[in-house]
Amino acid sequence: MLSQFELDQAPKVSLAGRDFPIPHLAPRQQRIILPKLMSLMKFFTAADGKLNPLNMELTTAQFDDLLDVIYVALTRGTPNLTRDESADVIRYLRTLRPRSGSAPARAKLSLIDGSVVEGLVLNRSALDLQLLGDDRRLHLLRKNGDRYRAVTSQTDWPTYNGQAGGSRYSPLTQISKSNASKLTAKWIFSLPNTAPLQVTPVVAGGVMYVTSANECYALDAGTGRQIWRYQRPRTKGLIGNAAGGANRGVSVAGDKVFMVTDHAHLIALSRINGQLLWDSEMADYRQHYGATSAPLVVGNLVISGTAGGDEGVRGFVAAYEAATGKEMWRF
Repeated sequence: MLSQFELDQAPKVSLAGRDFPIPHLAPRQQRIILPKLMSLMKFFTAADGKLNPLNMELTTAQFDDLLDVIYVALTRGTPNLTRDESADVIRYLRTLRPRSGSAPARAKLSLIDGSVVEGLVLNRSALDLQLLGDDRRLHLLRKNGDRYRAVTSQTDWPTYNGQAGGSRYSPLTQISKSNASKLTAKWIFSLPNTAPLQVTPVVAGGVMYVTSANECYALDAGTGRQIWRYQRPRTKGLIGNAAGGANRGVSVAGDKVFMVTDHAHLIALSRINGQLLWDSEMADYRQHYGATSAPLVVGNLVISGTAGGDEGVRGFVAAYEAATGKEMWRF
């Protein structure tokens, strides 16, 4: 397996807005590796150098999973490509087009209460379905005969410490001292290529949000099925715990998900698709600032701070307007 230094020095290829290091393949191995890569990539569409999962016969979650498969195949246990060879691969990928007739899968579904929902299918199995509705809402559905049943979370945990009071106390009574020993895992979701997790999962409207450094996953809390994923490249040159990949999670309010990046930015994502809505720099990471904490939403403000005190930086707490990311005050 290649070292982190070798990966950092390798050329990068951008797939669907994600930057991947592409280590070098020796000429004798191109005959094996590259045809397999091309076979996978034939299912993708290339436009302006980026791959769009909504123009393929794949869900967003399947698309992300396949990108990870390609990345692992190219980076684990394989020799390196030269920059010219990497450029040849990238040029070839950009010539690929979708298969004839491929389009996002849509569905019009009847619910057990008599209503109908219609939209883009994000995931589907024999038992459940996740739908991005034309009403711009996420619908978490369970199969019930020839119809579907809408589900959600009876009680939310929208911040790192639970409710706004921050007590970390839950009034739920289904789990008690008498039955806690009988709990078993219902599903497991693995975050790929991450440091040991320090995140507290947040749940709102039946969707669970989990993070690692510069990554956020939205999951169906009942099944663990991925709905969307946001990711940006890790920042080079950091020191302290931000450099180690720590991230404590998100805060959810309204139609937004808030989290910090490793290089001391506060960002807002759309709850329905993970799209970046705004990005505010809290401090200059080149002065050894970083960020790992989960933001706190109070009214129309998002409160956050920075890491780096162990490295000699002067810490602070700041509040940002939830709608725009504009800094409102700093202490």
